[in-house]
Amino acid sequence: MNIVELTHVEKAYGKDQGRVVALHKLSLEVQPGEFACVWGASGSGKSTLLNLIGLLDRADLGTVHIDGTDCATLDETEAAKFRNATVGFVFQGFNLVPVLSALENVMMPLQIAGVAAAEGKARALRMLADVGLEQQARKRPDEMSGGQRQRVAIARALVNDPKLVLADEPTANLDSVTSESVIGLMRRLNEEKGVTFVFSTHDARLLGYASRRLELSDGRIVTDTRTATEKAA
Repeated sequence: MNIVELTHVEKAYGKDQGRVVALHKLSLEVQPGEFACVWGASGSGKSTLLNLIGLLDRADLGTVHIDGTDCATLDETEAAKFRNATVGFVFQGFNLVPVLSALENVMMPLQIAGVAAAEGKARALRMLADVGLEQQARKRPDEMSGGQRQRVAIARALVNDPKLVLADEPTANLDSVTSESVIGLMRRLNEEKGVTFVFSTHDARLLGYASRRLELSDGRIVTDTRTATEKAA
């Protein structure tokens, strides 16, 4: 079964003369375990596509199935519960709570899920170790580098054992060396944990890490290439 299945999806914003179609009858299937990159210029529809997959927005037309669930059948409460259990998110702006430590930020999804504090702390510490930040657990975001903050965000996305991780331009605020390090980390975690990753980028230098490349232009997939990974994580 596909982890992601979109069929003839369309999404538009605005009305009348100001209406802009962000996605044009787009169809896409993503299999479990893929490390897929959605790439294209700004305004090509990358963020809209990830928002629909992550149930942060709803399609105007077409169907969206995530892990076999027809997302149109879920009300807002059900969608939030399903999203929290199934999907992890990594954002370009990190979206960490500034007054909390790295450990406390990573624990947040577990607290929302009702995991006991002791178990949540142990799981969060293990996840921080997985991303190489076990020694930074007590630091707040403003005490960490951009690359370290994004590693915390990746740990937070994975701590609840989601089946799917969505990363929208996760390296946009990072330099080129740190960008490759972060994508390499994501690729390693994809291979070790078997978690499906879909990430977006406009940086062609990162395409070599992807096992699948989906090029978007004007809300349409114009190329879809599966390839052996060119760069080791």
